Amino acid sequence: MGFIETKNCSIKMQSVEPEESFNNRCNELANYLLKRGYKPAFLKRQILRVANISRIDALRPNNNNHKNSRRIPFVTTYNPTLPNINNIIRRNYNLLLSSKRCHKVFTEPPLVAFRRSPNLRDILVKAKLPSDRSPTNQPPGAFRCGKNCLTCPFIRTDGLTSYTFFSTGETRPITSHITCNTKNVIYMIQCNRCNLQYIGETKRKLKERFNDHRRTVDSQSRSIPTHAAEHFLKPNHSASDIELIPIEKIRNNRDSIRKAREAKLIARAGTLEPGGLNRREETV
Repeated sequence: MGFIETKNCSIKMQSVEPEESFNNRCNELANYLLKRGYKPAFLKRQILRVANISRIDALRPNNNNHKNSRRIPFVTTYNPTLPNINNIIRRNYNLLLSSKRCHKVFTEPPLVAFRRSPNLRDILVKAKLPSDRSPTNQPPGAFRCGKNCLTCPFIRTDGLTSYTFFSTGETRPITSHITCNTKNVIYMIQCNRCNLQYIGETKRKLKERFNDHRRTVDSQSRSIPTHAAEHFLKPNHSASDIELIPIEKIRNNRDSIRKAREAKLIARAGTLEPGGLNRREETV
C-alpha cells in the first residue's frame, strides 16, 4: 500500500463516516499501517491532505477513471524483470502518431495493464477436470475398428481381453480399449503355425504400422520385409498364419517411454530369437 492506496482509504472514510468519527477512524488506520512498517511522518502527511477535502468533494465521482477508460490498454503478463514499459511507450509515442491510422486510434498513450503471471497453484492444480480416458461405453480389450479395414481380419477375436506369452505361459489382461485406429500402442504378432511371437511398438495408428508387416507378406514384393514379416515368407507360411493382438495403450506420447515399455515386454515374454521373432538389435 503506497500513497495512492493510503489516500484512497482515507477519502473513502471521509465520504462514509460522520464528521465526528472521521478522526477516530483515521487514527485506527494509522495505527494499523504503523504496525505494517509505514513511517509516522508519511501517514500524518497523507491524512492531513485528506482532512482538507470536504465530505461533498469526497462523494463526487472520480473523473480520472472515466478519462482512463478511453485509453487503449496495452496488456502484458507481469514479470519483475520487465523494463519500465510506461517510459518506453512515452519515448516512442511519436512513432504511433506518425501513422495516420494509429493517430486516430491512439489519441492518448496506451494504458499499461498487467495480468497476473501463473503461480504455483495455477501450475500444479488444474481447474479443468481431466477427461475420462476409459469411458464406460468403451470396455477394455482388443477390438476391430468395424470399418472393414485390411487389419480387422488379423484381429482374430474381436473384444479379446487377455493374451498369453507362449514362451513363459504367462497370461496378461488388456487394460485399455484398443482398435486398429489406436495410436501409441504396443502390439504382438504371433504365428499360429509355429507358436512364435513378435512384440513391436508404434506411435502411428496400429493399422498403419501393421500394414508395413502385412504388405510384404501379401504381395511378396521385393521391398525389404520387416523382421516379423520375414518369418511369414518362409516355406509353408502365409499371411493366413498371422494373428495381431494389440496389447497395451501407452498414455505418454514420448518415443523413449514407449520404446522402453516395448523392451521390457520383450524381455518378459521371452520373444528374442530363437524363442521368438524379435531380434536383439531391435531392443538395443
